[in-house]
Amino acid sequence: MTLLEITDAHSEPEEATSLNERPVSNDRLDRMITPLGFAVTVVVAVAFWIPMLTRRLGVDETLTAWIVSGSFEESITRSGTHQGQSPLYFAGLWVWQSVFGDSASTLRIPSLIALALSVWQLRRFGESILDRRAGTIAAIVLIGTQLSAADARPYSFLVLGTIMSVRLGYAWSLRPSHRGALMWSAAAAFTLAMHPLAIWTLVPQLVFAVRGGRAGARVMHFVVLVGSSVLFVSPMIPQILNLQSRQSTLVIAPMPNVIIFVIVVFLFQATVCLALSLFVCRTFDGRKLAEPGVLFVVVLWSLLPSTALFAQSHITGNSVFVDRYMIGAVPGMALAIGIVLSKIKMPVARIIGLGAFVIACGVAMEPVASHDWSTAVVWTNTAAGDPVMWTMTGYVELADMNAFPLPAETNEYLNAPLLVHGATGELRSIPLEATALDRAEIGRAVSEADRRPVLLLEFVRNLREAGPVFAEESLVAEGYVRTKVDDSLGVRSTLFMPPN
Repeated sequence: MTLLEITDAHSEPEEATSLNERPVSNDRLDRMITPLGFAVTVVVAVAFWIPMLTRRLGVDETLTAWIVSGSFEESITRSGTHQGQSPLYFAGLWVWQSVFGDSASTLRIPSLIALALSVWQLRRFGESILDRRAGTIAAIVLIGTQLSAADARPYSFLVLGTIMSVRLGYAWSLRPSHRGALMWSAAAAFTLAMHPLAIWTLVPQLVFAVRGGRAGARVMHFVVLVGSSVLFVSPMIPQILNLQSRQSTLVIAPMPNVIIFVIVVFLFQATVCLALSLFVCRTFDGRKLAEPGVLFVVVLWSLLPSTALFAQSHITGNSVFVDRYMIGAVPGMALAIGIVLSKIKMPVARIIGLGAFVIACGVAMEPVASHDWSTAVVWTNTAAGDPVMWTMTGYVELADMNAFPLPAETNEYLNAPLLVHGATGELRSIPLEATALDRAEIGRAVSEADRRPVLLLEFVRNLREAGPVFAEESLVAEGYVRTKVDDSLGVRSTLFMPPN
């Protein structure tokens, strides 16, 4: 029996059956609304994702490609050393690309598969705690808000793990068993393996442990639950501690204020859908909502991850308020909307709300611009004079002066956007900032260039970073002449020829 089959077997216990035995409207239009909305949302999303599969790899995706480009052992050691996630995702992706190839689309397909499974799991869970309509609406919202589903990163798997652990936790709370405890703790550990900050999506599930105690769970049930959780999570502890110690150098994100918090928590598409539906129809049918304990978990699931990361950022002084770290909360928010819309009495209100949601999804689903490292690599590999390449690829580790001088593998990691596109020649990472230590490192780079041509490659956001600007000034001060500049979608290549 597979994990998903066991999830289904544990997620629809007899005790929950009564929740689904509720009258459903016989109105034909009402019965057609949510399936039609689901179909339209899928079409819109697929039309968005298919072109995205073949787009250039994003900056973080090039890290994934570099990590799995070596041997199986290297995929484990590289991810363990340089990434916040456990090696589980990267080891699995290494096997996948060994069988199906290493193209951009091949690396992204597993994330779409994970999303498809997530949609199915969330729909089934919504159906088990309320009704089919609630589950289908939740699935619609989940599909329409996963704009990064076609990324070669582990976040779609984080979403899948979150939903599965909630379903298994709910099932265990109704019918405690040793096998259920093992499956629940395994799903929770899988979620945490996709990113340590997913811990905030798991905390609400502690409510299920309390409910399990009330449902007759014995001491051994809790021993198995706690023991298996410790067993599954313990291999990740060294990496989590290492990640925490380097947190200030791993994320450069603005400190969030209350306005940003509200914008992030209440997603545009979902807010439009809910607001319009409630505006049109402010009355609800008389059906009983899902159990209060389950509703409490859904609300916490929706709000706790973003609230906790907001608080963590301000308490520690290091902002981790990044949308991808809060992605595990989206299924909870989708389920909450599914429950509310399912309760609305007027079918027309659901039509308006879901129609507005699909339109909002179409507006929000704008193609993500990827930095064009491939063009830069072609330009650099054909540059005259065999230049040494100074690179600033945008990775935040370049802001950590304690990392310099860089070990060879770290230098490869920081130059992944160039290496995965076939860059040849000498690559030297330069600092992101221009502090006194940064300037000293750039000075050493100028001295060690030994009058060779220098090709400065930099990741350009709205403004140039201070490090590359100072590097350019240092070369000019040494008599180097800027001879050519090429800008290709966020990547600037500048060739400096040495003085005669």
